[in-house]
Amino acid sequence: MFEDMNAAFALNKIRPVIDRVFDFEDARSAYHAMRAAGHFGKLVVKV
Repeated sequence: MFEDMNAAFALNKIRPVIDRVFDFEDARSAYHAMRAAGHFGKLVVKV
């Protein structure tokens, strides 16, 4: 099943929903946003 999911990602059939993108320096804010549970989709921290 995991291989099927990765193949679907590769074929652009599944795309993750990204709510917000944070710079690495702002990772603390990303953590607080996650704990508040007010997001819809993924919270991304750029490294």
